[in-house]
Amino acid sequence: MLIEVKDKFTEDLLPEQGFAIVKFGAIWCAPCKMLEKSLKEWEKDLPNIYSVNVDNDDESVSKYNISSVPVLLIFKDREKVNEHAGLISKEDLVELVS
Repeated sequence: MLIEVKDKFTEDLLPEQGFAIVKFGAIWCAPCKMLEKSLKEWEKDLPNIYSVNVDNDDESVSKYNISSVPVLLIFKDREKVNEHAGLISKEDLVELVS
């Protein structure tokens, strides 16, 4: 399920156990829109997916050193274990969360 984070992102939003994907993007970013569309198509096959708008969350952007968008952060048990910048195929994303 793709969950849009309306306020500030914190790890407390993530499930205590298992994987979660957090997409950092912006509404003005064309690759971000393409990735968001793909994530919506893949959501039934992937773990919890969260979407964060970088224009609304400077604190998280700074905390995770987000310098370009889109960026995917992969969490396991609320700990960041991987990240990927740019567009990604479903197969490569599945590898990141396995």
